[in-house]
Amino acid sequence: MGDLEGAGVFFASPAEAEADLNSRTFRNSLEEKLYRDGRKRVIDEQESLIRDGAVQLMEAAQEDADGYRQEAEELLAEAQAIRKRMKRREIPAKEARDRIADLNKKAGRLVILAETLPGDYAKALHDRDHPRDVLEFLYRKYPLGPIRFDF
Repeated sequence: MGDLEGAGVFFASPAEAEADLNSRTFRNSLEEKLYRDGRKRVIDEQESLIRDGAVQLMEAAQEDADGYRQEAEELLAEAQAIRKRMKRREIPAKEARDRIADLNKKAGRLVILAETLPGDYAKALHDRDHPRDVLEFLYRKYPLGPIRFDF
């Protein structure tokens, strides 16, 4: 049994580890504190992967929004160029106005998308489950192996 002592304690999911923690009796408060701190450290490491992934996705959403802003600026610049050509009477006014209206409409939609995308994504992240709940779901859905707690 001495060999197994150094191996650590294994649980199938964070919920199992939590249940074990609540059912355990400890000899003293120091032992309980060390056990709780070790368990918290292991689960926090796993939760940090979920949080880091969310941050990376948030950065990707921000990059997409920046791309939409850039696209809208290009459309507005194109509309401005058409206005100049129309004033110089290089193209018919009716055709130019229709094209300018289309470009402005597309640019407006892109600007709205660029402004709302990061905020909507952040709200979705905030309203979703706590990283611990996501971790539980992942362990139930994809049982890769037990969580090891070294105490």
